[in-house]
Amino acid sequence: PQADFMLVGEDPGFQEEQKRGPFVGPAGEKLNQILKAMGLSRERVYISNVCKFRPATRNQTTNNRKPSREEMATSLPFLKAEIDVVKPRVIVALGGSAAQGLLGSDKPVGQLRGSWHQFQGIPLRVTYHPSYLLRQEDGLGEKRKVWEDMIFVMERYHLASCSSLSPEMAMFTPIGSKDSRACSSSLAAAAKNEALITCRSTMAVLQDKKNSYHGKKYTKHILNICKILCMY
Repeated sequence: PQADFMLVGEDPGFQEEQKRGPFVGPAGEKLNQILKAMGLSRERVYISNVCKFRPATRNQTTNNRKPSREEMATSLPFLKAEIDVVKPRVIVALGGSAAQGLLGSDKPVGQLRGSWHQFQGIPLRVTYHPSYLLRQEDGLGEKRKVWEDMIFVMERYHLASCSSLSPEMAMFTPIGSKDSRACSSSLAAAAKNEALITCRSTMAVLQDKKNSYHGKKYTKHILNICKILCMY
């Protein structure tokens, strides 16, 4: 199979081992929500893991653990072979273990995200693992970071049109991209649903960052849209 967009997670957990597929538990449901928000389906992306087997623990039942460097190194040739077949245009590493296995870095996700890396000559972006989002009591801030990471991927590689995005994702499409008008329409249509919550929580962030992102792409225009939405 071939796909433009490849996601690499950590390793199979108990539920993945039982159902013989990647991301099938609560983390899988969260990943489906992320893909849906991007206007994508599982059929349009390729999902893999940096470790191809479930790491064992003593008296293991449903408990899981992170893979070691050695375990990830054992699986790396298989992952490289997958990438050679799939030929993705971009790879997203989901979580610290995936980033460590692909980049050989011990830096936390918070330090690796926000910039482009490479694996086998393919552009790679790092973001948080869906299971990390599930563990956050106040998940809105972390979700916003994941949405922001995915928007940069989509804008660079045109993996979906802005008009296909959910209101939450449309919120973060920078002014100046070719789909900015479609995004503005999406924002206006979303005024009475979940985008309202996201809007209120991100106005301060957009105001703070409007002069630093890609040549002032976050301009007063999108701030005005946010202010209008917040009046509903």
